[in-house]
Amino acid sequence: SIPLIVVGASLGLNLTGAKLDFNAILGLFSLAGIIVNNAIVLIERIDEERAAGAAVNDAVVTASQARLRPIVMTTLTTIAGLVPLYLFGGELWRGMTVVMMFGLGVGTALTLGVVPVLYAQMFRWRAAGTVREDAPLESLLGNEQPRRLGALVAVDADGRVRGVITLDQVGRALRTA
Repeated sequence: SIPLIVVGASLGLNLTGAKLDFNAILGLFSLAGIIVNNAIVLIERIDEERAAGAAVNDAVVTASQARLRPIVMTTLTTIAGLVPLYLFGGELWRGMTVVMMFGLGVGTALTLGVVPVLYAQMFRWRAAGTVREDAPLESLLGNEQPRRLGALVAVDADGRVRGVITLDQVGRALRTA
């Protein structure tokens, strides 16, 4: 979910003409924490629904509906709290507030849309055998060691691959959602 904040932050900086200065970069770091927290809370709720016996798609829908209001309310109150700093804080704080307001607004909207889609898609790929589990990393990469760019690989502490998703698969999932 962290790359999603860059969309809103860069949009805000371009629209307002604010500069990407030191304070704006600090705003990006704090924004990353907020957006990651939103994604974690959403995924935890999906996992709770699945533990209660719901199917993957039902768990995603139920959890997304349950977490929508708290996440949006937190986002809106944070943005509203930053408006006075943007209006009256002067040039020193302008970049940070723009990055946080736009990044949080757009990043939250994208997180609420993209994270559930990718979660559901991961389970579709797993069921179809596209995502390989418990394979050693060497068997996946073979002779093409560093050429596995364009893929997300989750590896556990023992060096065993927990999942592989190519970026093409992510793009197709987002287009079909």
